Amino acid sequence: MSLPSLCIERPVFTIVLNLLVILGGLAGFQTLTIRELPVVSIPVISVTTTYGGAKASLVETQVATPLVEQLGGVEACAS
Repeated sequence: MSLPSLCIERPVFTIVLNLLVILGGLAGFQTLTIRELPVVSIPVISVTTTYGGAKASLVETQVATPLVEQLGGVEACAS
């Protein structure tokens, strides 16, 4: 008898088996140490610029591209 046919014939067995797997996963998650679950902070940069009356292509070439080039190499600071 294969596992799929056993699970179809005995739905209570299937439910109990799934609950055991879920409980085992929760117990394993609770026992994780800090080394396996580190605290990670992702650096975020927010820049606002205004260039009134300019076309989108001009803003892209004159403002956005130089900002991306300059801010792309900024190192993350520990806070």
